[in-house]
Amino acid sequence: MIPSVVLWDTRVTVEALVEHGGRLLMIRHDRDGMIHWEVPGGYVEPAETLEEAVVREVAEETGVAVEVGELAAVRVMEAAFRGRRSVDGVFRAWPLEPPGRLAPQLEEGILAAAWVDPADLAEPEVHPMHRPLVGIWWRSRNDRNEQRSPLFYLADQVMDAAGRRTAVLR
Repeated sequence: MIPSVVLWDTRVTVEALVEHGGRLLMIRHDRDGMIHWEVPGGYVEPAETLEEAVVREVAEETGVAVEVGELAAVRVMEAAFRGRRSVDGVFRAWPLEPPGRLAPQLEEGILAAAWVDPADLAEPEVHPMHRPLVGIWWRSRNDRNEQRSPLFYLADQVMDAAGRRTAVLR
């Protein structure tokens, strides 16, 4: 018997871990009525490199121009209930000039952009799909005693009891 094949709509996305002065650039995002802190990012457009997408997404969502560094993490998130998968490259980045006024992309549900010390955030304040980034990666980012490979993790997008999309880590 041949197993049934799930047809996935796979998208490529990027995110940025923008550091400055011991703080991380984060956005306060309203998704389906749930508000969490996240790192800036979004879909890669046709004919755009991952690094170009990082630069564009950070500028669109926060108003900050960045220089892109190394790959810090890779996340695969699947939403089986809608047949969608995203493969996300997460890059380190730094502002090109001293950060000025932040400009959150209000029309996309971004309520605020801020330089945040992730240690000051309670776990429920951070979107579940970003918790490994602001937890594991942020705490160990400057550990010079270890050869760093990008963090890799899996998540599932699911519907909560109220019918809102959220994520759970595998």
